[in-house]
Amino acid sequence: MLEKKLLKSEGQRKLFARRKIIIDEIVKLAEEKTVHESQVVERLEAYRATHGMSITKLQDDIKEKRGKGESII
Repeated sequence: MLEKKLLKSEGQRKLFARRKIIIDEIVKLAEEKTVHESQVVERLEAYRATHGMSITKLQDDIKEKRGKGESII
């Protein structure tokens, strides 16, 4: 029973870590572009929809572009 609880919390931890990358990018872009965070969210969502991406793929693209010193939007 303890093992199942650990697996569940491990999965939740991974999910949060993936989403945290997107959250951090939203905050960073809002500061860089001096716009409200909701505008950055709209732009990211449009980018994601245009490219037919899942949230996980968006997170992967953000990590990739960060490594190159580029911005996703």
